[in-house]
Amino acid sequence: MMRPVKPNSREEDARQQALRRFWLERARALFQAGDFAACVRRCQAAPFRDNVDPDALHLLGAALVRRGALEAGIATLATALALAPDDVTVRIDHAQALAIAGRLEDGIAVLEDGRARQPDDPDLAAKLGEFLSDADRHDEAEEVLAAAVGKAPRHLILRTLLAAEYAASLNIEEALAHLTCALALSPRNSKILANIGVLYQAIGDLDAAIDYYRQSIAQDPERQAARPNLATALLTKFDFETGFAEFESRLRESHIRNPTADIPRWRGDALAGRRLLVTAEQGYGDMLQYARFLPALAALGGHVTVECPPGLERLFAMLSGVDRVVARDEPLPDADLAIPLLSVPYVQGYAMDDVMGAIPYLAVPPGVCFTLPDEGLLKVGLVWAGRPATGEVYLRRSLNRRRCPLAALAPLVTIPGARFFSLQVGEAAEEISSSGLSLVDLSGHLDDFADTAAAIAGMDLIISIDTATAHLAGAMGAPLWVMLAPGQSDYRWGVGNSTPWYPHARLFRADRSGGWPAVIRMMTAELGRMAKLHARRQIKSVLPNP
Repeated sequence: MMRPVKPNSREEDARQQALRRFWLERARALFQAGDFAACVRRCQAAPFRDNVDPDALHLLGAALVRRGALEAGIATLATALALAPDDVTVRIDHAQALAIAGRLEDGIAVLEDGRARQPDDPDLAAKLGEFLSDADRHDEAEEVLAAAVGKAPRHLILRTLLAAEYAASLNIEEALAHLTCALALSPRNSKILANIGVLYQAIGDLDAAIDYYRQSIAQDPERQAARPNLATALLTKFDFETGFAEFESRLRESHIRNPTADIPRWRGDALAGRRLLVTAEQGYGDMLQYARFLPALAALGGHVTVECPPGLERLFAMLSGVDRVVARDEPLPDADLAIPLLSVPYVQGYAMDDVMGAIPYLAVPPGVCFTLPDEGLLKVGLVWAGRPATGEVYLRRSLNRRRCPLAALAPLVTIPGARFFSLQVGEAAEEISSSGLSLVDLSGHLDDFADTAAAIAGMDLIISIDTATAHLAGAMGAPLWVMLAPGQSDYRWGVGNSTPWYPHARLFRADRSGGWPAVIRMMTAELGRMAKLHARRQIKSVLPNP
């Protein structure tokens, strides 16, 4: 009987390595195909049971994370990293998994340990800078990214991340310099071209912004991601015809809801008895701003239902031409045609005169009242903070800048002859109790925007950050001052001290040098004069006729 020949240890090692490669390649193919469950099973198969193969553990950990098994994935990636501490990809994936699990600071620690080991690796620096930014540690993010750009000046992601940090800090010149370098590295990059346009729009150079947006669109004819930005630049220049047409491109964006995909789109023709559903889109401020276009639908001979975010129902039900209002969380009614509210001016062909002539278009619903004390003082409604924002660093920090610390408003709130009423809602309203300021807190009485409208109607002036309350006061034609944050560029508010959307409103713009204190000084002086004039009128009103 012949006995089998036993392979030597070298041959056995080679055979085991070949088997591992085969199983790992199959597992990677399953991962890339999106079959994460099968990938997990493959990685847990016999050739990897000893758990000493960092490549297999890396793939297994990533697949577990993609399946939603975060803790198991994090533990597996940690084991892979312990076996291969200098593998940058494993380290970044481990940090990313920790961030997904809400452990951002732990992810930062993993990346900082990697930077200590490999201080010149640009990918580690880029991910660390990104995480520091997400943790609002922006000075540290800038420091890490700037140092890394010095070592790897041709690293495109480092350049763009650093530009985003500088832009979000309103250091526009530095941001433009880095984006210009990035564009030299990638001359046909549509995203870089669009971002340069954003920065030119932020400093008010609309012609340059439009030029870069159009270059971006030319380089990206399939997606044309810069078109919504192009639309806002055109609208800021009061080119409403082209601007509204370009603004239709927003509907391609993934975050724009489309609950009526199976209903034919209304193109602006006469309704002739048909049922039109106007759907809600974007935020409260947008809905209040564009509600001006709803009354004109009455002349088209149809039956109009308007969907709106919860809290606007009573207010929108007062609009002429609107037969029915449904909240966004309610089932949508049957309809023959549908259109998003922000598309109505496009299909109707509105120009700037149509926008300006609509004021006022919202009013306090019947039966809704708000009694304020009559002390003979100037009554001022105040809103100082918008909702906290999330997302990409430039947009997030730009939106979060639309908040003025309540304590900074003390010179304004303490003007003699004026009484301030807080229309602030949300967490920011809690600042009143610790501020020491004499503010009448109305937040407990503001259940919806109809209540807010009633409160606005009783005021002599509304002072607000760029919020839905500012849009509501503007829609009602109420006396309105809008505080615009440093670096705030928005087509609604244009570039000067007035806007065609609310022609009676006065805009106070904070710049990078003076910030909020300069705006508050200006408003304090103006309001002081108003309070004195109001007091004189009150004195005259109680004197007997001669």
